[in-house]
Amino acid sequence: MADRRSSKIPKKQTENKITNWFKPNQKKPGETRSVVTPAPPEHPNRSNNNNASGGATAIHHVEQTISSDEETATEESTNAKASSQHMEPSGDTPPIDVMTGNPRRRNLPDSPYHPEDTSCIPPKVAKHQQFHFQAKWFSMYSWLHYDHEKEGVLCFSCHDAYQKGLLDIARVKDLAFITTGFKNWKKVMGRGKKALGRFEQHQLSSTHNFALSQLKAQEAKTVRALIDSHSAKQQEIHRRNLVRVFTSVRYLVRQGIASRGHDEEEGNFCQLLKLRSEDDPHLGPYLSRDTNFTSHQAQEEIMQMLSHSIIRDIVKDIRGHVVFAVMVDGTQDINGTEQESICFRSVDDELNVREDFIGLYEMASSTGEAISIMILDVIARLGLSVENLRAQTYDGASNMSGKYRGCQAKIKEKQPLAMYFHCSSHVSNLVMKDAVTECTLVRDALQWVHELGVLYRRSGKYKGIFKDIAADIEGLGGTSSANIRPLCPTRWLCRQAAVDAVIQNYEAILASLEEMSHGISDTSAKANGLLDRFQKAEVLLALKVANKPLASLETLNRGLQSKSANISGMLESVAKTTAQLEELRNAEAFHEIFRETSLAADKYDLDPLQIPRRRQPPKRITGPAAGYKPTTAEEYYRIQYYKLLDGMLGNLKERFDISSNAGLSDYNDLQKILTTGKVDEVIVKKYPELSDLNPTAFKTQLDMFLQTTNATSMHEASLAFRGMSTEVRALFPHVLMLLRLLLVCPVTSCECERSFSALRRLKTWLRSTMTQRRLNHVAVCNVHKRKLDTVDIIQLVREFAGRSQTRKNMFGNFT
Repeated sequence: MADRRSSKIPKKQTENKITNWFKPNQKKPGETRSVVTPAPPEHPNRSNNNNASGGATAIHHVEQTISSDEETATEESTNAKASSQHMEPSGDTPPIDVMTGNPRRRNLPDSPYHPEDTSCIPPKVAKHQQFHFQAKWFSMYSWLHYDHEKEGVLCFSCHDAYQKGLLDIARVKDLAFITTGFKNWKKVMGRGKKALGRFEQHQLSSTHNFALSQLKAQEAKTVRALIDSHSAKQQEIHRRNLVRVFTSVRYLVRQGIASRGHDEEEGNFCQLLKLRSEDDPHLGPYLSRDTNFTSHQAQEEIMQMLSHSIIRDIVKDIRGHVVFAVMVDGTQDINGTEQESICFRSVDDELNVREDFIGLYEMASSTGEAISIMILDVIARLGLSVENLRAQTYDGASNMSGKYRGCQAKIKEKQPLAMYFHCSSHVSNLVMKDAVTECTLVRDALQWVHELGVLYRRSGKYKGIFKDIAADIEGLGGTSSANIRPLCPTRWLCRQAAVDAVIQNYEAILASLEEMSHGISDTSAKANGLLDRFQKAEVLLALKVANKPLASLETLNRGLQSKSANISGMLESVAKTTAQLEELRNAEAFHEIFRETSLAADKYDLDPLQIPRRRQPPKRITGPAAGYKPTTAEEYYRIQYYKLLDGMLGNLKERFDISSNAGLSDYNDLQKILTTGKVDEVIVKKYPELSDLNPTAFKTQLDMFLQTTNATSMHEASLAFRGMSTEVRALFPHVLMLLRLLLVCPVTSCECERSFSALRRLKTWLRSTMTQRRLNHVAVCNVHKRKLDTVDIIQLVREFAGRSQTRKNMFGNFT
C-alpha cells in the first residue's frame, strides 16, 4: 500500500522540493548515485513477466481497468505534447507519434532509471493526503523507469518499443506507462485479495507483452544481422587468402620448383605461404585452420585448373585458325618411362606461326599404331576435328616414318591430307652422322675429343691442372681459353663448339695431359693414352678438317629450329648450305688447312704428318694394273677431306630431295599454285577450304594478288599479305587460306625437344615419384609461362570455391 500521511504539506514547499530534482545520470557535488541497469530485453524480471499468471481473465480485467483509469487519454496526450517541447535536438529525423503527431524522443537511456533517493519523486496529493513512491517498487517491477520531465514512471520496455515504432499496430495502448508517465501512487497496489494494482495490471497487459515480444524479435534480427555481417567479413578474408594460395601455386609451377618435400610442412609451398603471412595478418590464422585447402590434393586441383585454362586458350585459338598440324617426339624420363610430347602448329589471321606444347603422355608401347591412337585421342579430347589436320612432323624412326605401319601412315588412313615431313633438324643431324662415319679420320678424332671432355668433367685434379696451365698461357699472350666439354652423344651438330675449343686450347691440353700422366692412378693412365693420341698431328688435322663443315651444318640446323620457319625457307637454306660446302671442296681450301696444321705440329712438337703404312692389296682384287698410291701426305689426307664433304653433299641432296619425298612433293605443288598463278584443279579439289570456290574465281584472286605484289616466292607473298590493309586482304580470302596451308607445315619437331628440357628440369631424381597427371599439369604451366601470367586467377578461384557446398559456405560469393 502507498504511504499515506495525514499531515498537510504546503504547496510552496512541494514546489521547492521539485525544483531541486536532477536529471537521470546527474548527481550533486559530493553525492554518489547508483543506477540499476539490467540488460534489456533479457532482464530476468521480464522473462518472469512473460510467464506471469493470470491468463486471459486477468488480461481482460487489466484492459477494462486501463480503459476506466481516471487519467484519460486526452489528458495524457496533452502532457505528451507539453513534454515533447523539451526534446533535445537530433541530427536524424525521429519517428512521428501517430497519436499526437509530434516527433518521438530518442533520449531514452540504455536501462531503466531507478533513483536511490525516492524523495525526489513528487508525491500524489489527494484530499489532504499524500501518497509517496516507495523504493521497493523498483525491485518488484524492474521495468519501471522514472522520467524527471514527466514527474512519473514509465514502462521502460513499452516506452522503448514505442520510441522504435514497434507499438503502432498494437490494439490497446496503456499510454500512462508509454508516453505520459504514471504518477498516481494511490493506485499502485490493488484493494482486496484479488484486486490488481496498476503496476501488476500493466505487467499482465497485452500491450506490455506485445512490446516485449517486439523488442525480442528486433534484437534477434539485430543479432542475426551481426552474425551475417561477421560471416560476410570472414568470407571476404577467406577469399583473399584463397587467392594467395592460388598465386603461390602459380609461382611454384611457373618456376618449376617442387611444392612438397619429404615433409609437407617443410616443403616450398607451405614455407612460401608462411613467408607471405608475415606481410598479411589474416593469412597466418587462415593457415592454422583445419580446412585451408593447402593439402597436396588441393594443390594438384589448382595446378589442373591452371593448366586446363592454358590449354583452353590454346585450343580456342587453334579452332579460329581452321587448319593445324601436329608434332610428336618421344624420350625417357628419369624413371625410364617413355614420354611422348605432342605439340600443335597453326597460323593466325596475321600469318604468324604458332607452335604450342599440349602435354606429355606416358606410353606403354612405342609402336606406330599406339602413337597414332594417342594423337587421334588427344585431338578428339581437345574438341578439334581431324578433318582440319593438314600436316604431321616426326623423327625418322621406323615406328614414325614407316610407309605401311608407321605412325604417319596410320594418321593418313584417317586423314589423307595430313602431309608427313621428316623433322629437318633430325635430317641434318643424320647427314653429319653418316658423313663422319664414312670418314674414319674425322670419326676417330671426334672420339678422342669426347674422351678428353669426359676426363675433364670427371677428374677435378686434371681440371685444376688444365685451368692453371691455360691461365699461364693466356698471361703470356696466348689464345687458350678453358672451355673443354664432352660431345653430345645424340646431337652431332652440337659438337662444333667442343671441337673448336680443343683446337684453341691444344697447347694447354698437351701440357696438362703430360703433367697428369705422371701419376699412378687409372686417371693418369687414361691421360697418358690421350696424350699419345693428341701428340699426333693427324688428330689436329682431322679436327681442322671437320671444323668448318660442322659449323655450316650447325648454322643450318639452328636456323631451322625457329618456330616461324617454313618448308620453303628450309629448302632455300639447304640449297645455300649445299653451295657453301661445295665451295669448301677444292684443293686450295684443303692446302690452307694442311699448311696451318703443319705449322702447329712444328710449334707443339707433334708427330709429323705422313702417309700411313698400308698393306698391299692382292692382285686377284686389283688385277694386273697397279693400285693408286698417294705420293705425299697432303695428297693422302686430301682424299679424306673430300670423302667427308662428299658424304655431306650426297646426304643433303638425298634426304631433302623433293621428288623422293611425298610430303615435300605435295607442298611444292601447292607452292607452285601460289607463285605461278596456275590453278591445278586436281590439287585444289583435295582441300575443302580451297574447293568451295570455282577455279576461275580462284585464279582471278591469284592473278590480282600476284599482279599487286609481284611475289615470286612464298616468303615474299606472306610478307606482302601482312603489309596489306584489312580491306585489301578481304579481296583475297582463298589466297590467305593457301598461305595458311603452306605455313602450317612444320619444319622441325623442336618444340617437342624444348619440352624435353622442361621434363628434365621438372622430373628429377628427387622428384621421380611425381605422378603423370601432376607432371603434365606442371609441364604445361612451366612451358607456357607467359600464358600462365595472363590467367584470370579470380575466375579460377570463383570456380574452385563453387565446386562444393563446404567451399560455398566458407568463401561465399565472389564479386
